[in-house]
Formats: sequence, structure tokens, C-alpha cells
Amino acid sequence: MPTLQERSYVAPLTKKFKLFLCGVIVFVLLSVALPIMIFGPVDKDGTNQGLFLSALVGASVALVIIPMIFSSTRIDLLDTSLKITTMKFFSKALPYSEIEKAEVGPETGLVQGAGLRIMGGGNTGYLTGGPTVTFTLTNGSRVTASATNPEQVVAEVNSRLRSAV
Repeated sequence: MPTLQERSYVAPLTKKFKLFLCGVIVFVLLSVALPIMIFGPVDKDGTNQGLFLSALVGASVALVIIPMIFSSTRIDLLDTSLKITTMKFFSKALPYSEIEKAEVGPETGLVQGAGLRIMGGGNTGYLTGGPTVTFTLTNGSRVTASATNPEQVVAEVNSRLRSAV
């Protein structure tokens, strides 16, 4: 059997998600850190705990959210399987023998969320927003992954499924 060329498809977090996450950072800084800085920069005992607390809250939120802004979903088409990874933490390998078909999935956005998502109806999502590919598995469950060019991913996967039979 000939060896298939490995390919990778990457879908970065959509602009709407990035703006939303930046908005969260600004909201937290304005609603938590700014009042502490304004009303409590110097405590009654003369220390700057309020200022320290506001800096800590702002830095903590930024440390959590900034890496998310640069996250993506990656679909790696390997020789005998495909691997889906989102936000560098969540991944799933799907052997081609377990995939029944691949098709263009629904458009996702802020409502569906980003990251590893349980979408209901036996569907698990690896999402960063935008167009998706849905893989129907032989056990009836489905896996949906974000893809900037879902038609190309579907064509490539279905071609590999036909050649694997």
C-alpha cells in the first residue's frame, strides 16, 4: 500500500473571538483593578496591598487569556489516522478505519464557544470559530473541528477513506 503524504490544516481563533477575549481583559481591568487602584492605593496601615492586588488580578487574567488569543485548531492528516488538536491542550486521534465519512459542518461562533466542546447529540467539537468539518464515526458519534478551508479537508479525508477500503 502506498504511503500517503501527511498534511496539516490550521484554523486560528476567529477575529470575533479575539476581540471578545480582549474585551474580557479590558472589562476585568476596569471593573476590578481600576477601582482598587483609585480607591485603595494606600491602605490604612500605609501599605500598597490594594495596588498589589489590582496588579495581581490584571496579570492573572492576562496570563490566562493572552495564550487563548493565539490558539488554533489543527487537523493533521497522517498515514493511517487523522489527529485533531485545539488550543494545544486537547487532541484526539481518529484512525481512518473508524471514520465513516467527512462532511462540511456548521459555522460556529461565540455561542458555541472555543476549545473542546460537547455539542450534544453525540457530537464533540474542537473549535476556534468559523467553518468546520464534521467526521461521522462508525460507532455513530461525530467529531467536529474548525477548518478555514473545510471543502479541501473533506475532499482529502474522503479520498483517504476510499483508498483505505
